[in-house]
Amino acid sequence: MIENYETVAETAKRWGISTRAVIALCARNRVPGATKFGNKMWMIPAGIPKPEDKRIKSTNKEGYWIENIITSCRDCDLIEACLDDEKKCKTAVQTRTYSCSKCSHERRFDDTSSLPNFCENCGTRLIGIKASKQN
Repeated sequence: MIENYETVAETAKRWGISTRAVIALCARNRVPGATKFGNKMWMIPAGIPKPEDKRIKSTNKEGYWIENIITSCRDCDLIEACLDDEKKCKTAVQTRTYSCSKCSHERRFDDTSSLPNFCENCGTRLIGIKASKQN
């Protein structure tokens, strides 16, 4: 048509996207040198590369909170020792920590209703809780 310019259809085929997507990119001034003729027709400089996609992409990463239960004593800081019947100290408490199944980022929460849906460290969407495997 016009020398050194392509139609929307030619550009769409070369970029591998729809003609509507090319028109939207031109209308948002994302295609340098694109020119609009009349009310509808866009002409795009030949050979121009496709603009970078600036939409937010989902990471499609999903994981779980791994629940770790640690039993310790408030008085003597011994782990598991205060559960023994022969010991005098009986102030054992269980502490629950939760770690991301993808990056192992650990957090302590008082109850599971306050667990966030995303790991603030790696951005993984956390869709549930699994108990840790005890050795």
